[in-house]
Amino acid sequence: MRFLTKKLHGFVDYGAAAVLIFAPFALDFWSREPLAFVISAAAGVALAGYSLFTDYYLSLTKTIPFAVHILLDGAAAIALFVVSLMVFGFDSTIQTFFLVMAVAILIVDGLSLQAIQAETPQAAPADDGEVLTFGRESND
Repeated sequence: MRFLTKKLHGFVDYGAAAVLIFAPFALDFWSREPLAFVISAAAGVALAGYSLFTDYYLSLTKTIPFAVHILLDGAAAIALFVVSLMVFGFDSTIQTFFLVMAVAILIVDGLSLQAIQAETPQAAPADDGEVLTFGRESND
C-alpha cells in the first residue's frame, strides 16, 4: 500500500486521540508537568472531536472536508511540537512524547495526501488545441 485511505486514516486518528488522552496517565505527566497532561488530553479530545465531523468512514457527520481535516492535523502537530519544546520547555520524556506524536501525525498526513489526490477528479485537457479563456469572449 503506497498511501493511507481515508478509512484507515480514520482508525489511526482515533488511535492517536486515545494515545494523547491516556498516555499521560501511564507516563505520569500529572505529577511532573500538570500543564503537559492538560495539553495532551485537550489535543486528544480535540482530535477525536473534529474526527467525528470529518468526511470519512468513522464520523458521525461528514461536515469537515478531508483536506481541511489534514490541515487541522498538521496545525495540531506543529502546535504540539512548538508548545512542548519551545514555549514551556517540558522535561525530556514529555518533549519526546510530543515530538513522536507530532512526527507520527505529520507522517500519517503525508501518506494521506496521496489519498486526497487519488480521489480528486483531474480536468481533462482540451483535445482540439483550442485555448480556453475565461471572461470576455473575443470574436476573432
